[in-house]
Amino acid sequence: MASLAKIVGQWAPPFGLGATEPVERSTGLLTRAQPLERRLRDGTPVRLRLLDTRDRERLREGFNRLSSESRYRRFFTSIPRLTEAMLDRLSETDDYNHVAVGAERGGLVLGRRQGLGVARFIRLADQPDTAELAVAIVDDLQGRGLGRLLVKTLCRVARDRGVRRFRALVLPENVAMQGLIHELDANATTGLEDGIRAFTLIVPDVDLDAVGMTSTRSLTDLGLDLLAYTLARLNPIAGRRASAAHPRVTGGSSYQPTRP
Repeated sequence: MASLAKIVGQWAPPFGLGATEPVERSTGLLTRAQPLERRLRDGTPVRLRLLDTRDRERLREGFNRLSSESRYRRFFTSIPRLTEAMLDRLSETDDYNHVAVGAERGGLVLGRRQGLGVARFIRLADQPDTAELAVAIVDDLQGRGLGRLLVKTLCRVARDRGVRRFRALVLPENVAMQGLIHELDANATTGLEDGIRAFTLIVPDVDLDAVGMTSTRSLTDLGLDLLAYTLARLNPIAGRRASAAHPRVTGGSSYQPTRP
């Protein structure tokens, strides 16, 4: 969706801009330790949480799942891989000036969850109430509402941290992202920068309780997840069979072993 070029390139605003930190309305709803469980419009369960340096390798894996077309739409160039410097910039969030909300699902049979997409903002050094917006979604989840869910969640997190405007660079052919921007702010302004559309929009005051469908899991679902996870640890072959017999095991679960 929106470009990550500004984030992974040489530009990066300094942290500690001195802005007054507001009361964070989303603190009790979304943290790394306390994620949000939601469902996409087709019922797919996803888990949203704040990302940090511990997600470095997961960001690399997510990038590797992007097609060359998706990489071009997001980076404005078909880069073959993320460099170590790019990964540093993407993973070194500070929960105030640089914040990233990630979406993930399943993965218990493998002992970990699978990254699906990221929405992030980086505050502009010369405009503390404005931040650069960037979004990336893996190909198999595009067109299912995940980008909208991530961006709306990021809007809440951004407003809690004093960000009132987003700036987003979008390729002219990226109609989906342009539509989402106008959904967020019907009066968003736009200009051209080297053939790329530069949008400025007001960050809406989003209620996280109304974003997406709340994901609930039955005791049966949780039991199947725990069974598959346990079997995988004791016998990898049996674990794979359990996963195949119950596909919902890898579709996203609220059960997670004690680990970050």
